[in-house]
Amino acid sequence: MRTCSDPDFGNLRTDGNDEAQANVFSSELLMPERMFKVRCDKMEPCFRDIDRVAGQFTVSLTSAALRTVDLHAAAVALALVKRTGIVWCRPGPQFTLRVDRDGPLARSSVAARVLEGGEADGPEVVDLGDWLHVDDLDSDDGVELFEDVVLAPSLGGALVLLHVTGLPDPDDEM
Repeated sequence: MRTCSDPDFGNLRTDGNDEAQANVFSSELLMPERMFKVRCDKMEPCFRDIDRVAGQFTVSLTSAALRTVDLHAAAVALALVKRTGIVWCRPGPQFTLRVDRDGPLARSSVAARVLEGGEADGPEVVDLGDWLHVDDLDSDDGVELFEDVVLAPSLGGALVLLHVTGLPDPDDEM
């Protein structure tokens, strides 16, 4: 798996920040939307598939993961976490739930296990409350949350890919 090597990923804002705007430009240059979206449509939202696509475009895993979040049709979000909690989180356009950014990681999360030296082997179904504000949702509604984690030593933590399935279609509620 490719390593994450750019500490500047911590700043994801694009409003007036030259470095962030350069990241957006380079993302489009190295991973053109038209070409990258075709691959997103064929891949599962998981680090194994993202790593494969990163190799095809010769970019870092972090860059490919951010681009995947922006372009994948599924409800996905990417976060950088440390033991103390979430450093940053980038939800994709389909990810309509609020990520709980307060406090330390849930002890039952895959990220907490990995940061304590444990292992992760692909996406795992986790409790919705480990990551999300879920006042009006629960797993009985058929909503599932998948968590995939890779260590990112150069970023000082781990990358977490969240994928929610079973959300009601907002168009059906009209």
